[in-house]
Amino acid sequence: MPVASRPRHLVIAATLALLGLPTLADDFVPNDVLVCSAAADVVDPEIEPGGSTMVFNTTSGALRVTRLRADGTLGSGGCKGKAIDSGVITKMPGVPFGQGAEWGRSQTGTEIVYTKGMSDGSSSMWRAWRNGGTWQTAMMTAGESRGLPMASVDAVDPQYRVKYLRRLASGQHVPMWRENELPETETAWRAEGNESSAGVPRWVPGLRALTTASTDAAGYAQAALYWLDTRQIEMLTSDPSNKDEIWMWRAPEFGNEYVFATVVDSCCIRIYRQVGGVWTPVHSIDAPAFAGKPAIFSPEPWVYGGRSYLAMQVGATKTSRSEIWIASIDPAQPMTRRISDSAVDTVRYEPEWFDTADGPVVFFSQYTSSGKSSLRRAATGIR
Repeated sequence: MPVASRPRHLVIAATLALLGLPTLADDFVPNDVLVCSAAADVVDPEIEPGGSTMVFNTTSGALRVTRLRADGTLGSGGCKGKAIDSGVITKMPGVPFGQGAEWGRSQTGTEIVYTKGMSDGSSSMWRAWRNGGTWQTAMMTAGESRGLPMASVDAVDPQYRVKYLRRLASGQHVPMWRENELPETETAWRAEGNESSAGVPRWVPGLRALTTASTDAAGYAQAALYWLDTRQIEMLTSDPSNKDEIWMWRAPEFGNEYVFATVVDSCCIRIYRQVGGVWTPVHSIDAPAFAGKPAIFSPEPWVYGGRSYLAMQVGATKTSRSEIWIASIDPAQPMTRRISDSAVDTVRYEPEWFDTADGPVVFFSQYTSSGKSSLRRAATGIR
């Protein structure tokens, strides 16, 4: 559900005083290339964690997979890929936001989780997995009247966990989570999201926890953790600003401690780490300062070569003209870099990292003049 609407109390001046001046963009020359034209109908691609398979939806409801080579180009499946299911939907009836297919990972390997429409107009949760050289699909156990699944990706877990929405007989949609094929573990929890930014709760690698926004007594959306086993929400921040898109991971540059990144008042990313047991901001990435644009969307963290980076969409709104940028999170080695070509003024969104033999690249979608989206790949210059 969306967070409470509040006036924007920007705290840029205080943040910059605390954290130092923001990093200016460097002189990197963007190099992004067309991978799939809009005619290929590649919708919401997601790359396999620890692997080289890309899954995507099509507007006609097909679920397809294709392979990525070590250099970041597509394999023999190309932009068409292999169809593994049909009737796939990205929105549940009565829910204003959507979500495409996602990956789950556990000790048994990787699987794809997604939503299908049923003949009676309802939705259900499904999964797809490799069986030798073929793909198999099945509805999840007790998957009826559920959808928009997002799975955990911890390779050491006996099975992945999945969060999703369940539609009750009353028509209400309730956030739930469960151990993948153990429906008896289904638990309702107090999740919050943001429709305008598409910010949603995220699984924390290595922890039985989800990041989420949590509205405080003053009405501000704060960064928080939901602990699965205690069913408690732990507030991580408390200052008078709205937090969105909270991602937590272990950062090599901070002794492999957990850190989290959050979008603050739409404009900025703030990096937090624990100092004396207190979550403390240690770096700020300010879109108006480095890009001359007001807002950040879809920041996705990546670790490469002992450093953490974020790829993000920068613009005015999620669906307005925008650019793709990357940034480092270490205040001792700050960097912001535009990686999308500015020759075409259009909407670019949903950046996805992939490690090639020459360093990481970022895939992203770009709207064309026809109103459809193409898939592009951008060099990052990271080695």
